Amino acid sequence: MMYTLAKAQYLIRLKGFLQSRREKRAHIDDLKGGSVDDPSPLRILPNELLSRIFVLCTGGSPLNMFHYGLEVPHQRTISQVCSRWRQVALNTPVLWSNVQVTDFVTEYARRLRLYQTWVGRAGNYPLTVSLFFLGLYPDIYKVFLDFVVPFRIQKLDITMPYHKLMCLPPLDVDEFAIVVTEIRPDEDLKVPPFMDKTRHICILDSATASEDSESYEPKLRKLCLSWHQLQSFECYSPKISLSTWLNVLRQPGTLQYLERCHLTIAGAGSGPLVGVCMLNVHWFSLTLLDVQPDIAIPLIAVPNITTLRISDDNRSSDNLYDIIKRQYKLHQLHEIRLQDAQFSLPISQILADAPMIHTLGVLGTPILDAEAREGISSGRLGHCLTTLHISSCSDNAEEWLDVIETRQRNMKSMVAQVSNWREMFTGIKSVELCNVQYAGWDYKKRVAALGALGITVELAWIKCNDI
Repeated sequence: MMYTLAKAQYLIRLKGFLQSRREKRAHIDDLKGGSVDDPSPLRILPNELLSRIFVLCTGGSPLNMFHYGLEVPHQRTISQVCSRWRQVALNTPVLWSNVQVTDFVTEYARRLRLYQTWVGRAGNYPLTVSLFFLGLYPDIYKVFLDFVVPFRIQKLDITMPYHKLMCLPPLDVDEFAIVVTEIRPDEDLKVPPFMDKTRHICILDSATASEDSESYEPKLRKLCLSWHQLQSFECYSPKISLSTWLNVLRQPGTLQYLERCHLTIAGAGSGPLVGVCMLNVHWFSLTLLDVQPDIAIPLIAVPNITTLRISDDNRSSDNLYDIIKRQYKLHQLHEIRLQDAQFSLPISQILADAPMIHTLGVLGTPILDAEAREGISSGRLGHCLTTLHISSCSDNAEEWLDVIETRQRNMKSMVAQVSNWREMFTGIKSVELCNVQYAGWDYKKRVAALGALGITVELAWIKCNDI
């Protein structure tokens, strides 16, 4: 009798346990897609709209197939949530059309199979493929035969030393973008056959320490003659002088279609300094090394500029902003980023001189003066401002956050009251504060509160002044 009673109790408990498991499983199924009779938002959302949401979530970033410790690709995450999400993701070709490959040395066959599978999901959608060759170099000719030649690629991004470009097979690609990691001082700079399809070139290091700027000038001039179709050119080599750049840019037909340009200038050089004008450039960036801004900046005219970035490493220079104001039309700028150790200009003056900017970055010692506090808070200054990047300011981080929060609340209040609010001022969406003071230990809570208002805040190298 006692044995029968114990067995009955065990069966009752087992039945309750199984019922609990079924309820949990049903709850999980509801979250993933819902039952047939459950009108949950995820269940009734059309596949076309769900597909569009997936695409927007990628943010246009490439799919890093061999991510290792990097963030897991968005495409892989959503395709493993449930069967319906996977089916929608696999039937959204654009999700698989932008692929980045960074390793060809280990497990080559497995990586190629995975690449073929994922790129195959793009179907007939135009492909953008980025290939990085860093460190150990495999058989590059074979890599391109396997990863590029069999596919119809619209845009191909290549990162490798310049001499490796001569090792490539014939490529049927609509557009190229090239990042050159190295140019050997003794190599003959031949022009690759696909240079007429190249629209972007970035040179990370083009001259060695044993090679001076003047000896490199003939090579650079020869290369630029084949770059007449470029739309974007960036050079970060710390060895090219101002006179060399002026001689190169002054060649007839050189970089005539250029819209985006970054130059790193190391010294004035020994040649004549004759100015140039880049009419089509809208995005312009300068890094000044061992050359005074009052010498370099006036010699490069960019009349149609909308984005300006200047970094000045000359600690003796204290008039950078005055030179910029004389040289460029600040009232037409949409973005301005200044990096200068001696920068101590009030933020209000920049916003008054450049009323149309939506991105302001100042790395130096910017001053959040009283006029800037009132103007930014009320929207009177920087009425298009959406992004701020401030570093090494003498003000407390909390003062900046107070101003930004006030502006956001004023904007939200205005939206509720005024129908044409877009014509007045915008809210600030993104803020980055670096190397600033913060009073207290609760800045994370403050950042979370601002996030609830739609503001993304990043605080780097924060110095707590009450330790």
